[in-house]
Amino acid sequence: MKKTQREEKTNEYTCFAPFDQGLAQLHNKGLELITARELAEIHSIKPPHTYLFPISWIAESFVYLSNGNILVTTREQNPILQFPQEATQQHSEESEFYLSDRVLKDIFERAQTDVDQALITGVLLLKKETLPEKIPFEQFSQQPLTRFLFRELAAEYGQFRSKFSHKPYASIHVFRPNSQLFPLPHRSLTPFARDIRIGNSSILGSSDIDGIGYEGGGGMGGTYFQLAQHNYMTGIRLRNTEAIP
Repeated sequence: MKKTQREEKTNEYTCFAPFDQGLAQLHNKGLELITARELAEIHSIKPPHTYLFPISWIAESFVYLSNGNILVTTREQNPILQFPQEATQQHSEESEFYLSDRVLKDIFERAQTDVDQALITGVLLLKKETLPEKIPFEQFSQQPLTRFLFRELAAEYGQFRSKFSHKPYASIHVFRPNSQLFPLPHRSLTPFARDIRIGNSSILGSSDIDGIGYEGGGGMGGTYFQLAQHNYMTGIRLRNTEAIP
């Protein structure tokens, strides 16, 4: 009889810690930080609960370029996952995680504006003039950002989130040139990376996609959540199993 091999998600674990410490906890358990697609899959198969999935880091990141464009990376191309201690340390010093020329070059050479090609290379280029501030749930499978993050589950996940949100859209929190609410930070001429968080609709209001650590309050600009602060992180274990047909 012929043996075949398949991958199954067999375990998950959520911790509450600064980014580098939380990532180390996950790795010690043989887990990887969850992706947006994996999170969407878990959300849609478990009954919703107010605190079941709080705002948490995911494995994708935004890289902010000096011209205002944004690169979205997969788990494999996320520079913060490659240098978690350095990134967390920079945030603890109230600085951005600025990217070296070499790291940026490696990421930028993979950038694609076409979503299908970007899913192969691991980096999506979003032009500053094309990134919406809100994405209706019904358009999750059509918008480049949500297609890239949630992949083949984009339409299904959009429908799922629409049932439990009091708003018909997801807000996109990103730094933008000339924005009053989310202006690019000082030294914005130097590209930097921020990890992405996916928010529970009962907390952020509309299942938001947060690429700046926006906490709300604190006046017009709100407050910004840092990697050095405690936050939730969920890990997934992929286990190779043998199936005998």
